[in-house]
Amino acid sequence: VILNLVRGAGLRGLSGMRQVRREGRVHIVRPLLRVRRGDVAAFVAGEGLHAVSDPTNHDPDQRRARARLEVLPVLERLAGGPGDAVASLTRLAELARVDDDALDALASEHATRLVSAWGPTRAVRTDLLRLLPAALSARILRMMAAAVGGDLTADAVARIRSLEAGEGSHISGGVFVSCGGGWLGFSSGEAVALSREPLVVPGTTVLA
Repeated sequence: VILNLVRGAGLRGLSGMRQVRREGRVHIVRPLLRVRRGDVAAFVAGEGLHAVSDPTNHDPDQRRARARLEVLPVLERLAGGPGDAVASLTRLAELARVDDDALDALASEHATRLVSAWGPTRAVRTDLLRLLPAALSARILRMMAAAVGGDLTADAVARIRSLEAGEGSHISGGVFVSCGGGWLGFSSGEAVALSREPLVVPGTTVLA
């Protein structure tokens, strides 16, 4: 939580690690995530178990070690009295997670209604996207990027929002974002440009 805070992360970063996280068909479970370090050490000592200490936990070159050894003690003093900075940060993470999950659910509902799919391409009308609160539109853009194999940082979201008609931007994952005709489109490297076809006027022209 502290490391994401100094990165300027949003709610998702402030929510920290999840006890259960799904990646595809795999569930990653962290059963000891909510157990305090001192409680684990006391249990290990009480059971006479052999434990290995990770030396990087005390390595000042590691950012997480500096957060634990330098920042947490300062936060404890700021909490005052019997304050528990770890418990406060945990509560912050839980509150952020609840809000983040709610916003994700709302964004998913809007995405189902607004986003169109054509093979490896996702598109949304820019006028409809602009009607949504920024927290929801940013999530929809991230969902569209993820659907075609891309990933969006906060800076990339801002860059995409500023695209004018006829402009485009490359994002991570080999995805190209284009703006035009009142639409914003996300295309993966699998997308194939349509071939040029002369129009039969008057008449009918068959397009791929």
